[in-house]
Amino acid sequence: KFKLWQASQGAVPYLAALQTMAENIRRSETEKMSQKLRGLHEKEREAVDKLTRHIIDQLFRPIYYSMKDNEEIEAKRSKIWALKNMFKLEPEYKRRLLSQGETPAQLNA
Repeated sequence: KFKLWQASQGAVPYLAALQTMAENIRRSETEKMSQKLRGLHEKEREAVDKLTRHIIDQLFRPIYYSMKDNEEIEAKRSKIWALKNMFKLEPEYKRRLLSQGETPAQLNA
């Protein structure tokens, strides 16, 4: 059970990176629509913001529950690998190092 839990923890940095990616997209798309949303009252803009956050939360729910599944360690690793590759994710700590001039090969060493 510990090894399974430990394997599931490997998903955390990638889930955080995906959450950051989704939030950046949400903000960017909301900003693009700002001209059309300009006529809304503050309460209505807050409702749009809450709605878009809720949509993202609902999209993420199956991913989070999937990572909690009681399954073989290799199945868990396969899910993490698929998530990482599908969305081209790098954990936050790796992105910081890459922005400081490290190469991906140096990070994997």
